[in-house]
Amino acid sequence: MINFLETQYPSKIFMPAIGVKKTTLHQWSDRGYIYLGRPGTGKSVILTGEEILYAACLVLLSKAGHSHKQMYLRGLRDCIGFFKRGIDCDEDMSTDMYALFKFVERVGVVDGEWVLSMNPFEKRIHITEAFGHKVAPYLAAVNLTELLKSLAQQIEGIVV
Repeated sequence: MINFLETQYPSKIFMPAIGVKKTTLHQWSDRGYIYLGRPGTGKSVILTGEEILYAACLVLLSKAGHSHKQMYLRGLRDCIGFFKRGIDCDEDMSTDMYALFKFVERVGVVDGEWVLSMNPFEKRIHITEAFGHKVAPYLAAVNLTELLKSLAQQIEGIVV
C-alpha cells in the first residue's frame, strides 16, 4: 500500500477509478481544494496515490452532499498524511482507519475538524469542549483503509 501511495499515476488511469470528470478536477483546483500543477500546460495531470486518495475523499463527500467550502479540507489532508505514516508501522493494515469530521461552535463561530480514528462512532472530546463549547456529532466518516484498498486494486489493475 505504501508503494501505491508514493507512486505517481496519470489522470487517464486514476480518474475512472475515483469517478470524477476532468472539468470537476480543474474546478476543485481553481477553488484551491486540490493542487494539479500549472494550468494550461497541455500535459496529463499526474498525482501520487496519496493525492488520489484525497481526491477520492472529495468525490465521496461531494456525492454525500457535503460542501467542500465548509468541510475544512486542510484537516482531511492532514488525516490522510497521518494515515499514510500509520501504514508505515502497520503494513498489513489489520485495523480500519477512519477520517471523521465534526463541527465545533465557539463564541458565535462555527469551526470544523477532522480526526483520524479506528472507530467511526468514537466520542472524541475536542479541546474546546473543556471550555464549554458545543460540539456537533460527526457529520462524515470516511473509511480510509477500505477506500485505499479499493483504489489500489482498481488503479494497479489498469496499470498491470
